[in-house]
Amino acid sequence: MVDANIQISPLAATNEVGSPHTFTAHVNVNDGSGFSNAPANTLVGFTKLSGPGVLSANSCTTVGTSGECSITLSSTVAGVTTLRASTSVVVGGLTLNRATGDAHVGDSADAVKTFVDANIQITPPTAINPVGTNHTLTGHVNVNDGSGFANAPNGTTIAFSLTNSGGATAVFVGAGSCSTAGGTGSCSVVISSSSIGTTTIKASTNVVVGGLTLHRETSDAKAGDGADAAKLWADDTVRTDILNASGSVVTNVVSGTVVHDKVFVDRAAGTPAGVPNPTGNVVFHRYATIDCTGAATDQTVALTAGSPSTALSADFAPTANMSYKADYLGDANYPARSGACEPLTVTPVPAPAIAIVKNPKSQTVAVGGTATFTITVTNAGNTVLTDVTVTDPLSPNCNRTKADIPALASMAPGATVTYTCTRPNVRATFDNIATATGTPPSGPNVTATDTAPVKTKALTPKKVVKKKKKPKVVSHKKPKATG
Repeated sequence: MVDANIQISPLAATNEVGSPHTFTAHVNVNDGSGFSNAPANTLVGFTKLSGPGVLSANSCTTVGTSGECSITLSSTVAGVTTLRASTSVVVGGLTLNRATGDAHVGDSADAVKTFVDANIQITPPTAINPVGTNHTLTGHVNVNDGSGFANAPNGTTIAFSLTNSGGATAVFVGAGSCSTAGGTGSCSVVISSSSIGTTTIKASTNVVVGGLTLHRETSDAKAGDGADAAKLWADDTVRTDILNASGSVVTNVVSGTVVHDKVFVDRAAGTPAGVPNPTGNVVFHRYATIDCTGAATDQTVALTAGSPSTALSADFAPTANMSYKADYLGDANYPARSGACEPLTVTPVPAPAIAIVKNPKSQTVAVGGTATFTITVTNAGNTVLTDVTVTDPLSPNCNRTKADIPALASMAPGATVTYTCTRPNVRATFDNIATATGTPPSGPNVTATDTAPVKTKALTPKKVVKKKKKPKVVSHKKPKATG
């Protein structure tokens, strides 16, 4: 009696997907003297009955006197594969057919190979956050023990690591790892950056599946593993301009001038290019003070997105000093920011005026004498006067222009110019009238006059007093008698 049998080993095993597994077939023969290894070059065939995977070969031949030969089975997907080995071996001149799983005495069962898998992902894969805000990242792990993917068991640890670039300074808010719970296969960590830039986040795990520890991490090119997550951190700047009706920037206007505020919300320098322009609302605050203090009148306006994004307040006609300030309320990508206070000086409606005073108001000089005057010119309005002149037809020596007194070229409100002048050879009484003229920024020239009367008096000739001659007295005395 002759016999033979065949076995395959291992009969059961678990491998990670992508990891080749070796199966070895062994053939025994018995020519009546007992079982021994099959002769060299005995052909063994392999058949994949079910499940995934690819055989390295469909057959092999026994090597030497070992009675054995091997093939490998690889699979890129998880599942359970059943493999059969068979042979037709000549023993004592007879061809005996043997196969695993055929219930023949000595033949082993078919081999069962389980391929297991796992994968890991991060959500959200990309996101934008305002600087200084918390961002939640969730890691998720799936496992497949050959029967299909399911959430990783509770207590599976997911570790996260951060790589900052472009100025980002992201750190974990709390721990940098977490454990899955609640049958979700997921857990979360929180990060935040106080500065703009980009943060790349990697998640990794070591999870036990079918008794094997599988290492998975994002961006490892394994099937099912997600990419590293990318977080962009954005910041903005806010400034405002006060504009007049023609759109010119103003810091000083005349009472009643129509003005409005314009806000500019822009991406802060260095904000990653993938961040869109700011959107959302701004609140304009209008104050009745010059320094944005006290109660404010508020107006909320939607931004028009752009580079920069802008918004306009309603028109307003101030009559006194005021100020504006704008607050950007932020959006999903940008933090809220406040602009600086914008003061606006409001001056009264222009009222140009000039004054002239000529002194003294009364003087008397002798005919042919010299009259002396003091003249003071004052800018009595609230606008600058230029090219101021003084004319005095009856006292031409009192005429003055900017060529004579440079200060007359431009006189600020409240400025004064004082000088003295004379009128020689006054022959008769007269009313001396001086006129000051100035040119305001707009409108007609302004003038003013003042009078300084001059009187004359005639010279009284000296009286000549003639001395009276005393009469000569002639004495008529009688001569002495002689005799």
